[in-house]
Amino acid sequence: SFWPSFGVYIWEAIILMKILSIIVGAIVDAQIGDNLLSAPVMTAMGLVQGIVTMSSKDFMDFLLSYIVGFGFLILERMYIGPLQSNAFNWLHSAVVKAIERLKEVLGRADKTRSSDGDGNQISGEEATETLEPLIGSFASYSCDTLSL
Repeated sequence: SFWPSFGVYIWEAIILMKILSIIVGAIVDAQIGDNLLSAPVMTAMGLVQGIVTMSSKDFMDFLLSYIVGFGFLILERMYIGPLQSNAFNWLHSAVVKAIERLKEVLGRADKTRSSDGDGNQISGEEATETLEPLIGSFASYSCDTLSL
């Protein structure tokens, strides 16, 4: 970076880039709908994260930032990646419930909900397992290998 104090704040930049890559990855996957098509964008994010580690003040900071980045990569593959969809689904349902509760409190409850006769909500899609998670994992590992 051209900012003179960037070496001082490199740790914050690395953490923010990791968080940003998770958010951008979710947005790109939702917009494109295919993991293989989002691979170039995520590879570019990985390359930018690698370049950020090269802008350390000295060699020791470079090694430490590389090790911390590698640690984040392991945490992302083991814990964040598999639980990310569950966390986003929980967050989405919590926001929807909060909005419905707010509408009830304000007296604007929607009385025309679609149900199946037993009072159960009709769901538009059912959870089915496909090859998409496997392709997503392979694309993630390949992009991370390219960016390292």
